[in-house]
Order: sequence, then C-alpha cells, then structure tokens
Amino acid sequence: MTITLTLIGIILGVVTLDQISKWVVVCNMELETEVIEIIDGFFRLRYIQNSGMSFGLFGEEGQRWVFMITSPIAIAAIGVYLFKFSQDKLPLKIGLAFILGGGFSNMIDRIFYGESLLNGTAKLFDKTFFSELFDGRVVDMFDFYGVWNAIFNVADSFVCIGAALTICTLIYSIITDKIEEKKNQQKKAEELNRKMAQGEDGVYLPDDENGEAK
Repeated sequence: MTITLTLIGIILGVVTLDQISKWVVVCNMELETEVIEIIDGFFRLRYIQNSGMSFGLFGEEGQRWVFMITSPIAIAAIGVYLFKFSQDKLPLKIGLAFILGGGFSNMIDRIFYGESLLNGTAKLFDKTFFSELFDGRVVDMFDFYGVWNAIFNVADSFVCIGAALTICTLIYSIITDKIEEKKNQQKKAEELNRKMAQGEDGVYLPDDENGEAK
C-alpha cells in the first residue's frame, strides 16, 4: 500500500510540475517570438505549441491521429502493468511512474486543450490563457539549440528519464538473472559429481591417486 501511494504521488507530482511550468510559460512569454537565453549559444527558453508527440515527432495532421489513438492505450497498459504485474523492483516502478506521469500530462494538453473536441468553447476564452491552450497542442519550452533542434517540456523530460531508468533496470535484471542461473547450473553440476563419486550404499568413495573414483 505504501509503495502504491508513493507511485501515485510521483505520477501526480510529475503532472502538477509539468502543468505549472506550462502555465508559467504561457502566461509570461509570447508564442514562438519571445526567447529567454539561459546559456548563450546552448540553452534557452522558447514557447512553442507542438501538435505532435514528444520532441515534435509525428506533428503532421495525418500522423497525429496515429499516436492520438495509441497513446491512451499505451498509458493505460503501463498503468495496469505498474500497479498489477510489475515485479518488486523499485527502480522499475519509479521509471514507469515517470513515464506514466509525463505521458498523462501531455495527454491532458491534447484532450482538454483540443479545439476539435471543445469547438466553440475556445471562443469563450478569447485573448486569455485558455484560448492559446484549447487547440489540441502541447506546450514546449526547453530549447537546447546548441545540441539539437527539438524543443521539449517537463513531461518529456520525465518520460525520457523514466525510459532510461526502466531500460537500465531491465538490463541489470537480465544480467543478474543470467549470473544466478549460471551459479545454479554450477551448483547442480557439483552436486551431480558428488553423487557420481558415491557408492551404491551412499558412502562417499574418495578419489585414488589417479583422480578416479574407487
């Protein structure tokens, strides 16, 4: 129960942090035109609206509906696995919680800020914070333009961190399982050798000078 509440807290924390950061950017920056230099030539804040998935992938209208359909399914599957089937590996659970929180927060933008779903509702909030968000787009702001062209947000960051943590945990689990399996095989082989070196009455017969069992 404690682990479950902790994971729920992590998910809600990621969603809250991401939504607050987007709210601050939208309320204080001009869309696409305003830039705040943090590290000159390397990192800046730039407010854009992304109609695609993380890092601007699949932003075209025809491609957009592919992940608009698959994303909720993936988020639901991760949630079920996290709370029902995941093993007792805390790093794996935390990684999945990061992915779930980030994915869910971006999905909030796409669904509840979607003009296609709310239609005329966006007009009620004309020239307000909501009018810019009710268009089915995700707010991005982190621009490491000195390294790459993709602009991302807090949710994307947690998704990447969660994915890396999950992959590393799975790789570590595979390696440790292989080592444990090898130890078990070696132990079984040693046990078999001991049995083969025993007589029919179960008494151990020591090797002779030539290393052969008597």
